[in-house]
Amino acid sequence: STLKHCPHLRLEGVFSHLASADDPRQVTATRRQIALFKQMTTLLEAKGYHFSLRHLAATAGSEIIHDPYFNLIRLGLGFYGLSPFGPHTKEGRRERQTLKPALTLTTHVAAVKNLAKGDAVGYGAAYVAKQQEAIAILPLGYNEGISRELSNLGYFILPSKEICPIIGRVSMNMTAIKLPRRTNLKPGASLTLAPIQAQAQLLHTIPYTILTSLHPSIRRTFI
Repeated sequence: STLKHCPHLRLEGVFSHLASADDPRQVTATRRQIALFKQMTTLLEAKGYHFSLRHLAATAGSEIIHDPYFNLIRLGLGFYGLSPFGPHTKEGRRERQTLKPALTLTTHVAAVKNLAKGDAVGYGAAYVAKQQEAIAILPLGYNEGISRELSNLGYFILPSKEICPIIGRVSMNMTAIKLPRRTNLKPGASLTLAPIQAQAQLLHTIPYTILTSLHPSIRRTFI
Protein backbone atom coordinates (compact mmCIF):
# COMPACT_ATOMS: atom_id res chain seq x y z
CA SER A 1 0.00 0.00 0.00
CA THR A 2 2.94 2.35 0.63
CA LEU A 3 3.96 2.14 -3.03
CA LYS A 4 0.55 3.33 -4.17
CA HIS A 5 1.09 6.56 -2.27
CA CYS A 6 4.55 7.14 -3.78
CA PRO A 7 3.98 8.28 -7.39
CA HIS A 8 7.71 8.87 -7.84
CA LEU A 9 8.38 5.15 -7.31
CA ARG A 10 7.69 2.52 -9.96
CA LEU A 11 7.75 -1.21 -9.28
CA GLU A 12 9.93 -2.79 -11.96
CA GLY A 13 10.17 -6.33 -10.66
CA VAL A 14 9.75 -8.79 -7.84
CA PHE A 15 12.31 -11.41 -6.90
CA SER A 16 13.45 -13.77 -4.20
CA HIS A 17 16.22 -16.32 -3.86
CA LEU A 18 16.01 -20.11 -3.70
CA ALA A 19 17.53 -21.36 -0.46
CA SER A 20 18.45 -24.90 -1.52
CA ALA A 21 18.44 -25.01 -5.32
CA ASP A 22 21.95 -26.50 -5.36
CA ASP A 23 20.86 -29.50 -3.26
CA PRO A 24 18.88 -32.08 -5.27
CA ARG A 25 17.75 -33.66 -1.99
CA GLN A 26 15.80 -30.48 -1.22
CA VAL A 27 13.84 -30.36 -4.47
CA THR A 28 10.48 -30.62 -2.67
CA ALA A 29 11.28 -27.59 -0.50
CA THR A 30 12.52 -25.73 -3.58
CA ARG A 31 9.33 -26.40 -5.51
CA ARG A 32 7.32 -25.29 -2.48
CA GLN A 33 9.26 -22.02 -2.43
CA ILE A 34 8.61 -21.51 -6.15
CA ALA A 35 4.88 -22.11 -5.67
CA LEU A 36 4.76 -19.68 -2.73
CA PHE A 37 6.52 -16.98 -4.75
CA LYS A 38 4.03 -17.35 -7.62
CA GLN A 39 1.19 -17.21 -5.12
CA MET A 40 2.47 -13.96 -3.64
CA THR A 41 3.17 -12.26 -6.98
CA THR A 42 -0.27 -13.24 -8.25
CA LEU A 43 -1.73 -11.66 -5.11
CA LEU A 44 0.23 -8.46 -5.74
CA GLU A 45 -1.03 -8.29 -9.32
CA ALA A 46 -4.59 -8.81 -8.12
CA LYS A 47 -4.13 -5.80 -5.83
CA GLY A 48 -3.19 -3.62 -8.79
CA TYR A 49 0.61 -3.77 -8.67
CA HIS A 50 2.18 -4.16 -12.10
CA PHE A 51 5.76 -5.29 -12.72
CA SER A 52 7.53 -6.69 -15.74
CA LEU A 53 10.27 -8.75 -14.06
CA ARG A 54 9.78 -11.90 -11.98
CA HIS A 55 12.80 -13.95 -11.02
CA LEU A 56 13.96 -16.54 -8.50
CA ALA A 57 16.79 -18.44 -10.15
CA ALA A 58 20.52 -18.06 -9.85
CA THR A 59 22.80 -20.59 -11.62
CA ALA A 60 21.51 -23.57 -9.63
CA GLY A 61 17.89 -22.51 -9.95
CA SER A 62 18.20 -22.32 -13.73
CA GLU A 63 18.43 -26.12 -13.73
CA ILE A 64 15.06 -26.34 -11.98
CA ILE A 65 12.93 -23.46 -13.25
CA HIS A 66 11.71 -23.77 -16.85
CA ASP A 67 8.50 -21.83 -16.36
CA PRO A 68 7.74 -18.90 -18.72
CA TYR A 69 6.19 -17.12 -15.74
CA PHE A 70 9.76 -16.21 -14.79
CA ASN A 71 11.65 -13.99 -17.23
CA LEU A 72 15.08 -13.41 -15.71
CA ILE A 73 17.96 -15.53 -14.38
CA ARG A 74 20.70 -14.15 -12.13
CA LEU A 75 23.71 -16.08 -13.35
CA GLY A 76 26.70 -15.79 -11.05
CA LEU A 77 28.90 -18.87 -10.86
CA GLY A 78 27.63 -20.00 -14.25
CA PHE A 79 29.24 -16.97 -15.90
CA TYR A 80 32.59 -18.42 -14.85
CA GLY A 81 31.72 -21.78 -16.37
CA LEU A 82 31.44 -23.42 -12.95
CA SER A 83 28.72 -25.58 -11.46
CA PRO A 84 27.18 -25.03 -8.01
CA PHE A 85 26.24 -28.71 -7.84
CA GLY A 86 28.33 -31.41 -6.22
CA PRO A 87 30.52 -33.44 -8.61
CA HIS A 88 28.67 -36.68 -7.90
CA THR A 89 25.16 -35.35 -8.54
CA LYS A 90 23.32 -35.85 -11.83
CA GLU A 91 23.12 -32.07 -12.27
CA GLY A 92 26.82 -31.65 -11.53
CA ARG A 93 27.85 -34.29 -14.05
CA ARG A 94 25.61 -32.76 -16.71
CA GLU A 95 26.87 -29.22 -16.15
CA ARG A 96 30.49 -30.34 -16.24
CA GLN A 97 29.86 -31.69 -19.74
CA THR A 98 28.40 -28.40 -20.97
CA LEU A 99 30.20 -25.71 -18.95
CA LYS A 100 33.73 -24.63 -19.74
CA PRO A 101 35.62 -22.88 -16.90
CA ALA A 102 36.37 -19.30 -17.91
CA LEU A 103 38.93 -18.48 -15.24
CA THR A 104 42.40 -19.82 -14.50
CA LEU A 105 45.08 -18.51 -12.17
CA THR A 106 48.51 -18.55 -13.80
CA THR A 107 51.81 -17.64 -12.20
CA HIS A 108 55.51 -18.04 -12.90
CA VAL A 109 58.46 -19.72 -11.24
CA ALA A 110 60.47 -17.26 -9.13
CA ALA A 111 63.26 -19.68 -8.22
CA VAL A 112 64.26 -23.34 -8.49
CA LYS A 113 66.00 -25.06 -5.58
CA ASN A 114 67.47 -28.51 -5.01
CA LEU A 115 66.76 -30.26 -1.72
CA ALA A 116 68.81 -32.96 -0.06
CA LYS A 117 67.22 -35.72 1.98
CA GLY A 118 66.10 -34.28 5.32
CA ASP A 119 65.82 -30.67 4.15
CA ALA A 120 62.69 -28.90 5.40
CA VAL A 121 60.49 -26.43 3.54
CA GLY A 122 58.61 -23.44 4.94
CA TYR A 123 57.15 -22.51 8.29
CA GLY A 124 57.02 -25.23 10.91
CA ALA A 125 59.10 -27.55 8.72
CA ALA A 126 55.76 -28.89 7.52
CA TYR A 127 57.45 -30.70 4.64
CA VAL A 128 60.67 -32.69 4.89
CA ALA A 129 62.32 -34.15 1.78
CA LYS A 130 62.60 -37.95 1.85
CA GLN A 131 65.18 -37.89 -0.95
CA GLN A 132 66.94 -35.51 -3.29
CA GLU A 133 64.37 -33.47 -5.15
CA ALA A 134 63.86 -30.20 -7.00
CA ILE A 135 61.35 -27.60 -5.90
CA ALA A 136 60.13 -24.29 -7.29
CA ILE A 137 59.17 -21.15 -5.40
CA LEU A 138 56.12 -19.28 -6.68
CA PRO A 139 55.57 -15.57 -5.91
CA LEU A 140 52.06 -15.82 -4.49
CA GLY A 141 50.47 -17.10 -1.30
CA TYR A 142 47.43 -16.74 0.91
CA ASN A 143 47.48 -12.95 0.50
CA GLU A 144 46.78 -13.46 -3.19
CA GLY A 145 44.10 -16.08 -2.57
CA ILE A 146 45.99 -19.38 -2.39
CA SER A 147 44.26 -20.91 0.60
CA ARG A 148 46.58 -21.81 3.47
CA GLU A 149 44.48 -24.98 3.77
CA LEU A 150 46.09 -26.11 0.49
CA SER A 151 49.40 -26.57 2.33
CA ASN A 152 50.74 -30.06 1.52
CA LEU A 153 47.44 -30.66 -0.29
CA GLY A 154 46.88 -28.50 -3.37
CA TYR A 155 48.78 -28.52 -6.64
CA PHE A 156 49.79 -26.55 -9.71
CA ILE A 157 49.86 -27.81 -13.29
CA LEU A 158 52.67 -27.41 -15.79
CA PRO A 159 51.95 -26.68 -19.49
CA SER A 160 52.90 -30.35 -20.04
CA LYS A 161 49.91 -31.27 -17.79
CA GLU A 162 52.26 -32.66 -15.13
CA ILE A 163 51.12 -32.15 -11.55
CA CYS A 164 53.30 -30.23 -9.08
CA PRO A 165 52.07 -30.71 -5.49
CA ILE A 166 52.23 -27.83 -3.03
CA ILE A 167 54.74 -28.69 -0.31
CA GLY A 168 55.06 -27.12 3.10
CA ARG A 169 52.83 -24.35 4.31
CA VAL A 170 51.50 -21.73 1.94
CA SER A 171 53.07 -18.45 3.08
CA MET A 172 51.68 -14.93 2.80
CA ASN A 173 53.24 -14.20 -0.59
CA MET A 174 55.04 -17.40 -1.45
CA THR A 175 54.28 -21.05 -2.20
CA ALA A 176 56.64 -23.99 -2.75
CA ILE A 177 55.90 -26.85 -5.13
CA LYS A 178 57.64 -30.14 -5.80
CA LEU A 179 58.83 -30.57 -9.37
CA PRO A 180 58.56 -33.80 -11.35
CA ARG A 181 61.78 -35.69 -11.93
CA ARG A 182 63.65 -34.87 -15.12
CA THR A 183 61.82 -31.56 -15.45
CA ASN A 184 64.15 -28.83 -16.59
CA LEU A 185 62.03 -25.95 -15.30
CA LYS A 186 63.63 -22.51 -15.22
CA PRO A 187 62.69 -19.28 -13.41
CA GLY A 188 60.06 -17.46 -15.43
CA ALA A 189 58.29 -20.62 -16.58
CA SER A 190 54.51 -20.43 -16.26
CA LEU A 191 52.16 -22.83 -14.53
CA THR A 192 48.52 -22.88 -13.46
CA LEU A 193 46.79 -23.41 -10.13
CA ALA A 194 44.52 -26.45 -9.83
CA PRO A 195 41.03 -25.86 -11.29
CA ILE A 196 38.52 -24.05 -9.07
CA GLN A 197 36.24 -27.09 -8.76
CA ALA A 198 39.18 -29.31 -7.80
CA GLN A 199 40.28 -26.86 -5.11
CA ALA A 200 36.76 -26.70 -3.72
CA GLN A 201 36.66 -30.49 -3.47
CA LEU A 202 40.02 -30.62 -1.72
CA LEU A 203 38.92 -27.97 0.77
CA HIS A 204 35.39 -29.34 1.26
CA THR A 205 33.95 -25.97 0.34
CA ILE A 206 32.11 -24.29 -2.53
CA PRO A 207 33.70 -22.67 -5.61
CA TYR A 208 32.42 -19.23 -4.55
CA THR A 209 34.88 -19.10 -1.64
CA ILE A 210 37.79 -19.76 -4.00
CA LEU A 211 36.73 -17.11 -6.50
CA THR A 212 35.99 -14.39 -3.96
CA SER A 213 39.32 -14.88 -2.19
CA LEU A 214 41.37 -13.84 -5.25
CA HIS A 215 43.10 -10.59 -4.33
CA PRO A 216 42.45 -7.42 -6.37
CA SER A 217 46.22 -7.05 -6.86
CA ILE A 218 46.24 -10.07 -9.18
CA ARG A 219 46.40 -8.84 -12.75
CA ARG A 220 43.31 -9.78 -14.72
CA THR A 221 43.76 -10.68 -18.39
CA PHE A 222 40.55 -10.84 -20.41
CA ILE A 223 40.66 -13.10 -23.47
